Amino acid sequence: MGWGARVTRNALVEFPEFKVAAFIHPSFWKIEDAFQMIQKPLLLVVSQDEDDMIPYYNVLKDRLGEDNCAHHRFDDIHHGFAGARGDLNQELNRRRVDQTLDLVRILNKNMTLHKNIYSNSKFLMAYADKLYD
Repeated sequence: MGWGARVTRNALVEFPEFKVAAFIHPSFWKIEDAFQMIQKPLLLVVSQDEDDMIPYYNVLKDRLGEDNCAHHRFDDIHHGFAGARGDLNQELNRRRVDQTLDLVRILNKNMTLHKNIYSNSKFLMAYADKLYD
């Protein structure tokens, strides 16, 4: 699996302080790599370049329930659009980043989080808002 999602998966599995996460354009997944071990809420945001994540989402949904996981696919944007490969000068790229941030905000609002994690999430969302104004 891609390095960013691997780090996130490890944090969810190994550290009780991490209560929820989002995998944004994850790559190189195998069910045995990650999804069998995850026991916490997770958002999957996938680009046109990633494999179908519905099988992984179904594993999470069966284990965690529909209220504790979500899946969204952007079929018109490349891998890395919300990271180093993104170009916020391109309208579509910027729109998809904004939509991804909205999905993370929804996840943040819908999950019952540890107070410190929630405070950190609020700080990150406020910072992201300033970046995209």
